[in-house]
Amino acid sequence: MVVWGSLGVVLARVFLGGGVLVLRGAERIINILLIAVVLMVWWQRQGEMSSWQDRALWLTILFQGFLGLDDLIFRGILGVPNVIPLVFQVGGYEVDRRHAMSVALAAVILATLLARLLADRREKERLASEFEAAGVIQRLLLDKALLSQPGLTLEAIYAPAQEVGGDFYYVLAGQLVVVGDVSGKGLKAAMLVSLVVGALRMITSRHPGEVLAALNRAVAGQADGGFVTCACVRFDPGGVVTVANAGHLSPYLNGTEAAVDTGLPLGLVPDTMYAESTLALAPGDSITLLSDGVVEAENPKRELFGFDRTREISGKSAQEIAQAAKAWGQNDDITVVTVRRNS
Repeated sequence: MVVWGSLGVVLARVFLGGGVLVLRGAERIINILLIAVVLMVWWQRQGEMSSWQDRALWLTILFQGFLGLDDLIFRGILGVPNVIPLVFQVGGYEVDRRHAMSVALAAVILATLLARLLADRREKERLASEFEAAGVIQRLLLDKALLSQPGLTLEAIYAPAQEVGGDFYYVLAGQLVVVGDVSGKGLKAAMLVSLVVGALRMITSRHPGEVLAALNRAVAGQADGGFVTCACVRFDPGGVVTVANAGHLSPYLNGTEAAVDTGLPLGLVPDTMYAESTLALAPGDSITLLSDGVVEAENPKRELFGFDRTREISGKSAQEIAQAAKAWGQNDDITVVTVRRNS
């Protein structure tokens, strides 16, 4: 505020001049107020002024305010002789003291604003670099292992809306596929994803319901008011598929939404138990797990991709489903996992 007030004084001097008595009187009042504000702010923020730009700015504003009080004020009231003449010669030209100080003040303000702009740019570049590193770490955490059962082909696509995302998928022990979505976006959601993936690696059970119950206990109290939707699917020989669902989108079986029991999202109630549902995957069949980033893709007309379009393309490959949602208009993390039984 002091910077812009001082800049206003500079502009008033440049465009209005100092020859009108009324303006001169108003200028004295402005300078007195300016000195008072600068001294007050300097006293309150002296510990925060670490850069030379800050110190130069405040000193220049203060000096400019004192010099703005002309000889009458200095000699008549303060009794201090004015050692800087009102007009002095520079290269054969007469330069008014007030105008020279106004130019100096404007130069210091410009230098300070440029320095802060460059510092802000460097900070944004640093944050972007850290987010990029976090994204790399997150992609390394997501296990891309294949299913160990012969005859099954797994394809997974993970496309975060930002540098890091709140979606995840994980293949546990080559037999279970876990797909989840953390509420929220950005670094906070990514940290919760890391917690979930770390907990998954410690789980020894191979029953989808027990896996979700263990994850729920790990997440409870750690989500900071958020939650995690999650689906866990186990693939057994003979095409038997066991599903447990914690508030996640139901899987699609051959283009049709599968009827499976659904429990509460992870992180809401610590002792929640999750029921298991059984499906049959015949040769040639496919099952698709995806996050709501597909359904909630939104085009420029604010139209959602929706459940009908999702159901129509759910039998396609993970790559095709993700590309269709992104082309429609991605505004959330998109994760698609398809498992096809070849024989």
